[in-house]
Amino acid sequence: MWSGGPRRAARKAAAAAGRDTGTVRQAPHRPGWWECTICHAPGKGEVPEGGECVGCQEEAAAAAQQLADRWEQEDADREAERQAAADLSADLDRQAEEHAAAEAAEDQRVAEERTAQQQAAAEETARIRAELAAQYPELAAVSGSTGPAPF
Repeated sequence: MWSGGPRRAARKAAAAAGRDTGTVRQAPHRPGWWECTICHAPGKGEVPEGGECVGCQEEAAAAAQQLADRWEQEDADREAERQAAADLSADLDRQAEEHAAAEAAEDQRVAEERTAQQQAAAEETARIRAELAAQYPELAAVSGSTGPAPF
């Protein structure tokens, strides 16, 4: 048996939309007959709960099912959008980490290259000093330039 919950909700939605849901009326010219509160179709026998004919009840149930399906689809769409945003965020984070790692590797390479250049310059300076000291031993003794460079 059909419960009144969805039907009442459909009637409230129809009233909110400005659609007249009417009231159950006995057909004045035929005893035992009643009129649907929605479509005003005549019915015979016991008046259904809510005063709606079977057609209107089925229409309300179908509308409620369509609304539930639409809400379910909207929820699925929102979840897909959230997942896409999370995937994009994770991808951007991964790219940022890769970029930072590449920058760190480049910084390390530049530092090692600078250290090698300084080492080569220091070795060249020492070689030139040693050569000058060998050529001019008297100047080297006076100037004290045979030791490490003061700078």
